[in-house]
Amino acid sequence: MHKNIFKYSLVFVLFLSLASCAQIGDITKALMDLKNLDFRLSGIEQVRLGGVSFTKDMKVDDLSIMDIAKLTSAVSKNSIPIDFILNLEARNPNEDKGKKYKTTATLESFDFDVFLDNSKAFTGGLAAPVKIESNGGTKVIPLKISFDLTKVVNDKQYTKFANIAMNLAGFDTQKTKIKVEANPVVSTAIGKLKPGRINITETEY
Repeated sequence: MHKNIFKYSLVFVLFLSLASCAQIGDITKALMDLKNLDFRLSGIEQVRLGGVSFTKDMKVDDLSIMDIAKLTSAVSKNSIPIDFILNLEARNPNEDKGKKYKTTATLESFDFDVFLDNSKAFTGGLAAPVKIESNGGTKVIPLKISFDLTKVVNDKQYTKFANIAMNLAGFDTQKTKIKVEANPVVSTAIGKLKPGRINITETEY
């Protein structure tokens, strides 16, 4: 009697172990099949330099006397703050079709550095987690950027700084290069993805 109970218990435990191993194997394979999120630079808005707003297609000649006075005063003090919103777009390339698990992704953290013409300008992080649906779903992530432009650009002419602000407002990444280096952490229903340090410089996927 006791021998039979022991035998059946052993078979049951073995069955559970095999089932657990199979499940772990499925999860491991699913994790390995998961693709990392894609990122691109999607736009820049709300550009302000030294208290002066800059918009797309703006030229130096469009600056008012008051604007020029603000910018020249800031340059003379060797401090000219610039702030803007850099929009990143994240895309989830994972497909749910034929899978046991949903592949909706949540960007949990996104510690990043912004480089302007190869000079490090700003360090920041994600304000709140961002959910990106599967099957090619996208989400725009606005990053608030603010720094002293004189720490990045060594010049005494307000026009130099104004041109950079206009390039940013016009999202001209050829004239003023923008790079984002980041360490994204992405959570899914079956585990986390940590691709390591990534570079984002392109405006297209």
